[in-house]
Amino acid sequence: MPTSQFANNLRFLRKTRGMSQQKLAEQLGLKRNNIASYEAGLVEPKAINFLRLALFFNISPSELLERDLPGALSAPGFQQEEPQGLSEVEMRDQLRLFSSHTSDMQKVLDGFREFQKLNASAGPPKESPKNNKAQETKSELDNLLSIMEQLLESNWALLRAMTGRFKQEG
Repeated sequence: MPTSQFANNLRFLRKTRGMSQQKLAEQLGLKRNNIASYEAGLVEPKAINFLRLALFFNISPSELLERDLPGALSAPGFQQEEPQGLSEVEMRDQLRLFSSHTSDMQKVLDGFREFQKLNASAGPPKESPKNNKAQETKSELDNLLSIMEQLLESNWALLRAMTGRFKQEG
């Protein structure tokens, strides 16, 4: 099984932005020693922190884990791929697909938010170590749902802009 490129990629991305570990940690609401531990490969981040890092650096989670970013950019003969142009029909098809996926994601988010409302109406849980773990999980879910909301806002804004562009051109 191939090893993760995460530690090297995180260090590389942080340095290409000219950021210190402290500055990156502040941007993400983490501690500097978290970033240092991730970069040293001593600790893997929690899922929420991993997603925050991927979103912050605007990179797919799979690339952050699997691709050797420093090696790819310094390889002899490396050239960034030229973007492939899409025909108007292909662009519209991609836009429909993106819209459909965004709509599906919105439904999932709405379902989770309804579930949270039902859970909240059941009243606060009794204090116990088991319930403390449940509270931590709930907090992580809240963070993930907030990230999902931000992503959806961006998707909807992009869809509005793109559909407006096609209406003007069409």
